[in-house]
Amino acid sequence: MAAMRVPLPGLRYYRERAMLSQEQLAELAGVNRSTVLRAEAGQIAPYPDTAQDLAHALGVSLSKLATDPPREHPRPMDWRPIPAVA
Repeated sequence: MAAMRVPLPGLRYYRERAMLSQEQLAELAGVNRSTVLRAEAGQIAPYPDTAQDLAHALGVSLSKLATDPPREHPRPMDWRPIPAVA
């Protein structure tokens, strides 16, 4: 019986929010960069173990990666507005 695969529509959003490149995320998760690239593009749905590794590397739950991301542009986790200069 084939293992179910997990689509990750929130992957790019949470990777950008963590301020990681595809290559950095791949290294942290122990996967190939092409896996990250193709999963973000919706070309593949990773196996559950791979999806969990990506979620762990990003510090978010797998359920967050597996659901549609928020509509706003991802802000870095420590984002603060820059004060206006008078």
